[in-house]
Amino acid sequence: GGGVEGVVEAGAVRVRERGFVNYFGPQRFGYQGVLRGVLSPHVGLAMLKGDCMSAVKLLLYPELGEACDKSGDPVHAAKLYFQSTHDISGTLERMPPSRRREGYILRALRRHGFTETGCQHSLMSIPHSLRLLYVHSLSSLLWNHLVSHRLQEYGERVVEGDLILRPSQEKTLRECVHVLTSLEASSGHYSIGDVVLPMVGTGTVFPGNRTAEKLQQMLSELGLTLDSFRNYRDF
Repeated sequence: GGGVEGVVEAGAVRVRERGFVNYFGPQRFGYQGVLRGVLSPHVGLAMLKGDCMSAVKLLLYPELGEACDKSGDPVHAAKLYFQSTHDISGTLERMPPSRRREGYILRALRRHGFTETGCQHSLMSIPHSLRLLYVHSLSSLLWNHLVSHRLQEYGERVVEGDLILRPSQEKTLRECVHVLTSLEASSGHYSIGDVVLPMVGTGTVFPGNRTAEKLQQMLSELGLTLDSFRNYRDF
C-alpha cells in the first residue's frame, strides 16, 4: 500500500542523495540461500594460519542449514560418511564426480595420507585461483566489519587520517593512496564518497586514525597479523 511505497521512495531518495555502502555480499562468504555450517572465511583463516588439516576438514564438513533438507543430497551424504569414518576411498566413491574440489582433495589424501603433509598436498591440488578465493573472502569479511566501524565511529564526516585516492598513471595504486591531514579533512574539498578503506593484504596502507586500531584489533582476535597476509605463499 501507500506505506510501503513511502518507505521505498524515501529509500530511493536517500540512495540518490547520499549513496550507499557497497558491502561484499553473502555469496562471497559461502552462503547459498541458507546459513551453512562452514563459510569460506573459516577456510581462509585456517590457510593463513598454515593449519592445513583444519582447512581440509572444513572443506569436507557437511553443509548445514535449517531451511534445507539434505537427506537426499549425495554430497552431504559423502561428507557425513567422511566425518564418521575418515574412509578416504569410500568417501571418494560416494562423492559425485561433479564436485571437482572435493575430488581433488580426496584423491590427494588417498595418495599422501590424512596427515598434515597430506593435507598440504591436498590443498595444493586445488587450482590456485580457488585457493586464493578463500583468503580473499576473509579479507572481504574484515573489510565489511571495518566499514561498519568507520561509520559508527565517525559517521559521514571526513576526518584526519582518512584515506583517499589520488589517481596517477605514473604511480602504482598503493602510491596513489593519500592519508588526509587535519587541514585537508576540514577543508571541505572531500566528502565521505572520496574516502576509501583498505582490503587487508600485501601492501596494505592503514588509515591514520582509530579505524586502523580497529583493524589491528580484529586481526589480533583472529590470531593474525598483517604479516599473515603479506607472507602468505600457499604454504
